[in-house]
Amino acid sequence: MQPIKNRIDILDGFRAIAILLVLFYHFFSSWTLPYTNSPMYPYGDKYSYFKFGFTGVEFFFIISGFVIFFSLDYTSNFITFWKKRAIRLLPSIIIASIITFLFLRFFDTNNLFPTRRAWINFIPSITFLPPNLLNFIFQNKIQFNYINGSYWSLWPEIQFYFLVSSIYFLKKNKFIEIYILASVIIIIANFLLNNIKGANYFHLSLSETILNYHTHLTSRVLNIVVFIPFFSSGVLFYLLFKNKKLNIKTPLIVKCSLAFFILSAISYGNEIEIKIIYGLFFLLFFVFIYWPDTIKFFTNRYLLKIGVCSYFLYLIHEVIGVLLINKFSAYLKGLDFLFPLLLIIVLIAISYLYTVKIEKRVDKFLRNKLN
Repeated sequence: MQPIKNRIDILDGFRAIAILLVLFYHFFSSWTLPYTNSPMYPYGDKYSYFKFGFTGVEFFFIISGFVIFFSLDYTSNFITFWKKRAIRLLPSIIIASIITFLFLRFFDTNNLFPTRRAWINFIPSITFLPPNLLNFIFQNKIQFNYINGSYWSLWPEIQFYFLVSSIYFLKKNKFIEIYILASVIIIIANFLLNNIKGANYFHLSLSETILNYHTHLTSRVLNIVVFIPFFSSGVLFYLLFKNKKLNIKTPLIVKCSLAFFILSAISYGNEIEIKIIYGLFFLLFFVFIYWPDTIKFFTNRYLLKIGVCSYFLYLIHEVIGVLLINKFSAYLKGLDFLFPLLLIIVLIAISYLYTVKIEKRVDKFLRNKLN
């Protein structure tokens, strides 16, 4: 078997692929019609080959399920776990929010992002709370938004952290059984509530009030129910990984549960291309666990560097990148596709320097202070 460290390094390679998918999606596809009412790229949809790049977020969710279970195995208690998560998440999102906010204030002269520029947007951005939940609480008297739209994916992460850490530290010896049961119940309940329309095969009937309440609840508060198959697949992939390392046979119920989570996740894709991409993500994890030598490419030093800085890169890229593309890409005329590529390289370099020179020092300082 490969040395354990090298195998874990492959996860940084996976993170690199996930963030690159998201970057190419945001810089070439997401701000074109029909995805937005006002196309923001000077090149329009001429290079819109990455319309499925948003699936990189779901890849992150699978990776997160694996890594968080790994982290729980090396964490002594609930409070320590959340200290680690806070140290990991909060400083970078505060810095990224400030940078993005100031960038918008000074450089968004064409008012491309009018809803992102209010001071009030720091509240959802650095608390991870969804703006539509805050708008509902304040009855739309105050309009909240994320400073950067990409921040939406952090709220499902927070919900997953709470679910998995609560179960783990309450019933550590029965964690897998309880977690699988909870995940299955969530997935099945969400499926039924999304598919019940009056009388049906199950002979169930719910009022429109209840169905609408479920829709509002999952969109405003508990969107974890949509993405739980991805997180849960990652959790069980870690168990497979751990059992293989320790030469422990994985119970059949765990394998069946993983199959259920994978099928549930793939069914989430509403186009065949998306289903295929999700399938490839899961295939990569099986290869990572059982045949790691075949994907050593993912330990390429450049991919590893991108993976290491992927969190901060994710936080700062979208609004700043799209704004710069809108302003400057047209100057390259027929080679306008080069500007986003150069921008990606620059953002990666900045994010890597931040991660190595600042984030790691802040992390060390806070760990010493909070221990």
